[in-house]
Amino acid sequence: MKINISGIFKNKIIKGTFILTFASFVSRITGFLFRIFLTGKIGTEALGIIQLIFPIQVICGSICGFGFETAISKLTAQSKVHSAKEKNTYLINGIVISFIISLMLSILTFNFSEILSSRYLLEPRCNVLIKILSLSIPLCGIHHCIYGYYLGHQNTKIPAISQIIEQFARIIFIYVLCCFAEAKGIKITPSFAIAGTVIGELASTLYCLLKIKFTSINLRISDISFKSTKTLLSISTPLSLNRLLASLLQSFQNILIPNMLILYGLSSSQSLSIYGILTGLVIPLVFFPGSIINSFSLMILPTISEANSLKNNRKINIATNKILELCFIFGIFCSAIFFNYGKQIGILLFDNPEAGNYISLLGFVCPFIYISSTLSSVINGLGHTTITFIINIITSLIQIFLIVTVIPKYGVYGFIDAFIIGNMINSLILFFYMRSKITVSYSSIYTLTYGVVLSFILTNVISFGLRFIDSQLIRVMLHFVIFTILYCMMFRKRIERLIR
Repeated sequence: MKINISGIFKNKIIKGTFILTFASFVSRITGFLFRIFLTGKIGTEALGIIQLIFPIQVICGSICGFGFETAISKLTAQSKVHSAKEKNTYLINGIVISFIISLMLSILTFNFSEILSSRYLLEPRCNVLIKILSLSIPLCGIHHCIYGYYLGHQNTKIPAISQIIEQFARIIFIYVLCCFAEAKGIKITPSFAIAGTVIGELASTLYCLLKIKFTSINLRISDISFKSTKTLLSISTPLSLNRLLASLLQSFQNILIPNMLILYGLSSSQSLSIYGILTGLVIPLVFFPGSIINSFSLMILPTISEANSLKNNRKINIATNKILELCFIFGIFCSAIFFNYGKQIGILLFDNPEAGNYISLLGFVCPFIYISSTLSSVINGLGHTTITFIINIITSLIQIFLIVTVIPKYGVYGFIDAFIIGNMINSLILFFYMRSKITVSYSSIYTLTYGVVLSFILTNVISFGLRFIDSQLIRVMLHFVIFTILYCMMFRKRIERLIR
């Protein structure tokens, strides 16, 4: 049975997902390889310091970006059904409000950088980095709003191109800066990486604004209205508060991790190095395949919102069950890959067998993070934003409890256990809540069970069949190729049915 490629790409969700996934892959691959290059220049301890300040960027983005992006996407999708003339109004309202909030945040962050670094992050060396990072905050708010507008129209080209421009502008700037510094005998510091982040945000925002200017989108300040602002804020505020509190708890976790590793018995330098390897290299690698699911999640939100607006429960059920099955198929496959080949990946990429052990263990989290991402989008699309807020808070508090109690006893492996358990609890709570609102097909449960059993059998059978090959490299390569081919063959018909 042949797959009708042209027919598949007539589906806006599939087409949009492909575009976003391609952009995300390009961005993440280049970013990941460049991060390895940068780590060689500044060291793992400096990488750990850089990772410490990014929660501040996430917190600011949660306040002035994420909530507006999702709200504009949802309202734009709904306006196509009810009132097409309102779709541009939400965008101009969002840009103005977001820019005002982000400008205030930028000024506060810059002025209070010393307090944030010494009292909040407990690392005075972050002071200068926070000052530089604060310059990117207003830019973040603007391009998040424009992203939301285009995603609401299921037009993913602009967000995708913007994402690639941001990454390449950042990498080129940092690379040129490093070359210049080396030629002049100047020490390369973490400040170079943060300055690159600002340049990347600037390039991305300029591209988005130019696309708005040179298209038929007519944005007028006179379109700002109290009614549109109230509607926009009624959706964006709970989402922003949700993300803000989750980000605050996440950043608190990030601060706790190196400090708990010190209680375990490591030095400050060792704890920051391990933290840098985990959060700067290993976890991004494990999350890397999730680009596909994240793209699906972004595309499914306006679809669910539009169907919910039309009271089309059948469409909501079908869309949700399809994406749930794809999450199971893809998540189990990724877990099997990381578990089977994590050690080899760690040696190949990082020349670090211990990092390979981290990859193998953290691979188990893949199905849970993919399901959480998707179900959060579905629930938000149904308008139940408060529920995702409550669920995220509960699971974050559980994770903090685990970090405080487990890491001082078991070190880095305690962190891995806490990370997996926290994500597992989050996905299960989201699943059972969604099940109370949407009919979950037994086919999804069958896919989950079948995928787990299939992966276990294939892994052991292939390992038994290749045990006579002496070369470990050849054995691993053959194992990977055979496992991938057989797994895809077993799920081929189901995948064909799901993507139609």
